[in-house]
Amino acid sequence: MGPWKWMWTAAATALLAACGGGSDGPSTPPAPPAIASFNANKTAFVMGERAQLTPVFSGGSGRIEPGVGPVQSGVAITTPALEGDVTYRLIVEATGKPTASRTLALPVNHRDRFVDAGLFETELHSAVELPDGSVLIVGGWRGASVSSNAIDRFDSVRQTFSQVGAMATGRAVPRLVVLADGMGGYKAGEVASGIAVRTVLGLLKDAVEREDLTIRDPSSSLSRPGILLRDAIHRANKIIYQTARTQANCEGMGTTVVAGLFFDDKLTIAHVGDSRLYRMRGGEFTQVTQDHSLLQELVARGFYTPEEAQHAAAKNYVTRALGVESTVEVDVTEVPVEKGDLFLLCSDGLSDMVDDGDIKLTISTFGANLQTLARQLVLLGNDNGGRDNISVVLVKVLDAFPARRRVVDRILGMFG
Repeated sequence: MGPWKWMWTAAATALLAACGGGSDGPSTPPAPPAIASFNANKTAFVMGERAQLTPVFSGGSGRIEPGVGPVQSGVAITTPALEGDVTYRLIVEATGKPTASRTLALPVNHRDRFVDAGLFETELHSAVELPDGSVLIVGGWRGASVSSNAIDRFDSVRQTFSQVGAMATGRAVPRLVVLADGMGGYKAGEVASGIAVRTVLGLLKDAVEREDLTIRDPSSSLSRPGILLRDAIHRANKIIYQTARTQANCEGMGTTVVAGLFFDDKLTIAHVGDSRLYRMRGGEFTQVTQDHSLLQELVARGFYTPEEAQHAAAKNYVTRALGVESTVEVDVTEVPVEKGDLFLLCSDGLSDMVDDGDIKLTISTFGANLQTLARQLVLLGNDNGGRDNISVVLVKVLDAFPARRRVVDRILGMFG
């Protein structure tokens, strides 16, 4: 009777369970964590865009890493702005159960390119191949009130972009150009230059729209654009310095920076290090900035003439750079701008390999097309040895850009 009784009990329990009864019978254990799907709203994105991720899972609580956090099954979430290729991971956990996980790779491309920058010729939006196989790209995105054009280096091996410079433009004026050249190893140098560009660009982008740039500081004799540039570079220096001290892989990093703000028919320039700004006006080619380098100090003390310095060996020892010390001295100068002026910002990868006479000749020959000119300058540096990365930014002034005067100022001007 024993075996038959057991069989009847099991059958009765199954029948009761099917009818909703049998609460005293054996219960089904909860299912372990499982992931049905983990998808994004698109297969590819551009820098600055946000992705919509939809996880579908069961059997536990879910979260998405990095930078997203807890999520609910079937509920779409929005990621932070994408800055480069990223792989998100969905993790579903339950106490005492095996964890389920799934990854989702999102390719992130460069921003939309070839954006009209208003004052500047669209030819300056260009792509130039560098000696290490990477590509230097001037592109941009357009926001609600500000158009900015980033200068990015595309690594063809890693398929990634890193920002090395930027040009931002407002609706009318002012307009900003920034170039930074990192030091301290390939990756650390890119971190430092990226911080410098993003900090200067971010701080200036907001300030130039809310402040009166016509005011001059009586105590320092600096114009408002000069103060804004100086303070932004000071801020970038603090961030880079603290990052280098707290992140082991960034120890010893630093960067040069040269930035220019076009406003009211003037160019205000702030710089640290040996990245340069040149001006071509008519047939006259002038180095506007002065290097913060050991070689420049030797020239100033009479050990070298400027012509001899072009061929000296010790060109790479800078005496100032962002991130090296907690404070840094920033040189600020202001020059008038005329219609037809062409400005060149460059890293020492160009100025160390090509003397000023050859740069002038190249500008005179190819200056009508800034894209071609940028390519030729980089090629010339590579042909002469190309011992360092070459970054160039070209700006050609097509017309005057006087500041809009207040009504009171215009009325007073009528009376001299």
